Amino acid sequence: DSEAVRAAVDRVCGPWDRTDTPDAGALVGHACGQPVRFSRLDSRASPDSDIERAVGRLRQTALDTDWTIERAGDSLSLAIEGPLGRQDFMLFALAPGLFEARRAEEPVGPYRPLLRLTEGDSGPELLLSTDRTRALRAIGVGE
Repeated sequence: DSEAVRAAVDRVCGPWDRTDTPDAGALVGHACGQPVRFSRLDSRASPDSDIERAVGRLRQTALDTDWTIERAGDSLSLAIEGPLGRQDFMLFALAPGLFEARRAEEPVGPYRPLLRLTEGDSGPELLLSTDRTRALRAIGVGE
């Protein structure tokens, strides 16, 4: 129902100037005079194979962290390790090239970063976004 969707968008993104009626499964909002379009994810897609390109080690230089993606059976895990410690996540495919990371023990309130797999100049890259971070880039460095 569109009222529930509007309420969810307001909780995640803050108040909107206005929200239009969804068109063909999309929701168009306007914030600060700019249109923002949300589209439904294709649930029929099989995104699992995308992450296989990123299995291995990635490096995030600004935070001096190593990101390791591993497959164990049907599960995918992500470990982010650096000078301030380590965080472990399970990865859940949402759509081709898009994954949600969930910690085994979540802190107060959910902390579920979204990871977008892209292809950079030297191989796979992951862009991590949260409610406070946009597109923090880790670059693949192999196994």
